[in-house]
Amino acid sequence: MNKLFLWGFAFFFIISGCAKDRPSSSVNSIEDASIVEGYPKLYDAVLNRDARQILTFTSDSSLAIRQQAWRALAQTPVDSLSAFIEKVKQSRDAMAWFSLSMHKLTSAELRNLENYGLAHPDKRAGVSLVLGQQGDKESLSFLLNHIDSLEKVDD
Repeated sequence: MNKLFLWGFAFFFIISGCAKDRPSSSVNSIEDASIVEGYPKLYDAVLNRDARQILTFTSDSSLAIRQQAWRALAQTPVDSLSAFIEKVKQSRDAMAWFSLSMHKLTSAELRNLENYGLAHPDKRAGVSLVLGQQGDKESLSFLLNHIDSLEKVDD
């Protein structure tokens, strides 16, 4: 009985894999084309853990490619963390902040982000994510002392 179940399960996945050749809608085909064109180059950069090359994809016109690049950078060493932080600050993608949250930050970098979060209300969610992952006792104190101003963020 178990063998029959496993064979059925394997058959289902084989058939499911063949269904990938289905035609997509015209809206999806445009996005799919950008992913198909961009992904092989991004894949090579990720495979080589080449942060400089991956960073070029964070400005791509395709949201899917930008997000994939930011995810890859979360686990890729960067040459200059301060330059990486500035790139994240300039990004319009929330995934950029996730990526930064996975890198070890110094106390000075944490203080810089705290001040940046106060000065840029539209970036507070990202800054909070980073402080939540990498923050220290001073970050906790900062968040508790500024909770009123941090809550007044327009959505």
